[in-house]
Amino acid sequence: MQSDLDMASSWLSKQTNDLDLLLRSRDLFTRLQIGGLEFKHKTLDSLIQLLSEDENSGSVVAKEVNLNCLIHLLDPIYPDSVRDLAIVAASMLDSVMREKQYKAVLLDGGDKAQFIKLPNWPLGGCEEFS
Repeated sequence: MQSDLDMASSWLSKQTNDLDLLLRSRDLFTRLQIGGLEFKHKTLDSLIQLLSEDENSGSVVAKEVNLNCLIHLLDPIYPDSVRDLAIVAASMLDSVMREKQYKAVLLDGGDKAQFIKLPNWPLGGCEEFS
């Protein structure tokens, strides 16, 4: 009986942590969409910190959040400081997706890159496009 309670408690704790990460990451991605340049810079700093502090955070963000607003910050209209932080965050998420073999790929499109979430196709051979 105690063992079952411990398992249930552990599962509930993990779910609560994942929900907290999801809410924090969605809040950050919303801020990336609506804030000014200084606000975007601070938000990107916070996102990188979130992705760095917990190994599970990258998985939750990669699966649950629309990453295109992050990729939009790679556009040349943004200052280098914002673009550099966006590159760091996108690279961190790309690494997580490749490590976990999520069905998504970061495509290099010259000045614009984008994450493409694939249907249930294996990632093998999809990492490189010419």
